[in-house]
Amino acid sequence: MNISVVVPIQVASPEFLIYLEHLPLCIGALHRQVAPCEVVLVDYNSAPQYKDAIAAIGKKCKCVHYQCEDRIWSRGRSLNVGIRNSSGQFILFVDSDCIV
Repeated sequence: MNISVVVPIQVASPEFLIYLEHLPLCIGALHRQVAPCEVVLVDYNSAPQYKDAIAAIGKKCKCVHYQCEDRIWSRGRSLNVGIRNSSGQFILFVDSDCIV
């Protein structure tokens, strides 16, 4: 694929659950674009009770999924992880609550 889209997500507390609800819509919209793309989902600093739900959404939506563990990650660092693990010639970034 020529295009990789990095989608960082953080669900740290119940106030962030809206991101979890929007994630399938975001990924679905990316897969419906004219040009096929690889979606790289990077979970950073999510609370343990939400990590499995994010992983399940990533698997169901056929994303490349990376879970950042063992450290407190910034959004910037999660984007860098997404870049390093992308295979596309072009790399785009989209927030998890955006429908493109």
